[in-house]
Amino acid sequence: MRTPSCVRRVAGVAAFTIMTVCGAFALCLLGTGQAFAIPSPELPAIAENPQPAPEPAAARKEFVEISVLLTIEDGRVAGAQIGNRQPGAEAFEATALHIARQRRYPPGTSRTETLVVRVANQFGRKEP
Repeated sequence: MRTPSCVRRVAGVAAFTIMTVCGAFALCLLGTGQAFAIPSPELPAIAENPQPAPEPAAARKEFVEISVLLTIEDGRVAGAQIGNRQPGAEAFEATALHIARQRRYPPGTSRTETLVVRVANQFGRKEP
């Protein structure tokens, strides 16, 4: 299939026009003989005494203190209960009971005592 001559002529003129415009633009930029600079974004001012960045919430150590009443018989924890229950602190209290029940005392020790267990506050939960 042959392309008509008028189409070839228009395509040639269009290509020549595009090349001429691009070439003229390039000569405009380079032909002035002057260097041009691309402006860089302004840098933020540097503080005299930079403040340390706050620690992320996950890195901070926050604790919930739970008081546990222990009954000790013959060096072992025979009973443990929460001293002052707080709504919303069930998970912290369960952890404190688990820790308190694992304690051991010298053989022959029998008494009651109050133990304050510090439970880490994980996952950004609010304290009760």
